Amino acid sequence: MSDIESHYQLGGPPKVLCLALCLLFPFSLWASGEKIEWSSRVPLIEKKLEAALSRYQSGSPKEAKTLVSDAYFGIFEAVTANMEVAIRQNISQKKAYEVENAFVEIRRMISTKKEPSLIHSQIKKVLTELKSQAAELDRLKAENP
Repeated sequence: MSDIESHYQLGGPPKVLCLALCLLFPFSLWASGEKIEWSSRVPLIEKKLEAALSRYQSGSPKEAKTLVSDAYFGIFEAVTANMEVAIRQNISQKKAYEVENAFVEIRRMISTKKEPSLIHSQIKKVLTELKSQAAELDRLKAENP
């Protein structure tokens, strides 16, 4: 028996390679190229933004800003369904920037203690834009980038 044959019989690289592939393969399924229903992401963002407004109105601006960040980084830019990149790649860089900027504006308004009605208007504006962009991504059958 050669050294190579004995190496494989003793559980060398093939078992390690198999284990590595078994652990990494599931992540590759959702990381890229997956069909996403983009319009289903908007209500998730809406829920976070409404919670942010509620926390702001109850006197917790720090928590409100955290919820806005959660909506942006945790849902809009989520690895499992990165809407920001999908908009940039399938619609336009300008539209992606406009939506990003709308989230930044909500946080800025909270930081500068704007009236809740103004923040609510900004939230409605971003949600209207997200619904429009999500519908277009769905129409284009855009995959997760």
